[in-house]
Amino acid sequence: MTRFTEEQYLEMERTAEYKSEFDNGEIISKAGASFADINIAADLFLEIGLRLRGSKCRAYTADCRINIDGRAIYRYPDIAVFCGEPKFVDARRDNLTNPVVLIAILSPSTETYDRGRKFQQYQNIESLNEYILVSTDAMLVERFVRQGQQWLLSSYKGRGAVLPIEATNVEIPLAAVYANVDITEELG
Repeated sequence: MTRFTEEQYLEMERTAEYKSEFDNGEIISKAGASFADINIAADLFLEIGLRLRGSKCRAYTADCRINIDGRAIYRYPDIAVFCGEPKFVDARRDNLTNPVVLIAILSPSTETYDRGRKFQQYQNIESLNEYILVSTDAMLVERFVRQGQQWLLSSYKGRGAVLPIEATNVEIPLAAVYANVDITEELG
């Protein structure tokens, strides 16, 4: 396997047609998203963005590349939320470092990775307070909240549930998140 330096990755990524993530020398191509993934991400981004208007926080789409704690790791979360002054890796201002919320829309091909290695890496981001996983199989959202050295998990299920995002003081009804997809109410 060919290994790349962080500088080589950034040089290639800044001109690439397709996004790739970077993990300590390995370039990882981003897979295409399903129709459900796209709709859920768009609706959730819209709902968060509307509720953040006028605040010090902003939501960004999957085009926002983040760097994990100054390490040679770069990711494109499905949705990232930043509050206050954005911090960047360098003067190019295209690699943010201080998200407070990261959101992953789960797909069968990425779910294990999003829950495992990626979440472990995200825990190294000092500013990160919440990591949210959104199912595409059922109306189910899992929210991990940093509590000191621990991460507390809460689940929100069904059309009537409301997802609180404490770091931004917003609440998102699951009915709005899943409004444009045909999905079962709950697992089981």
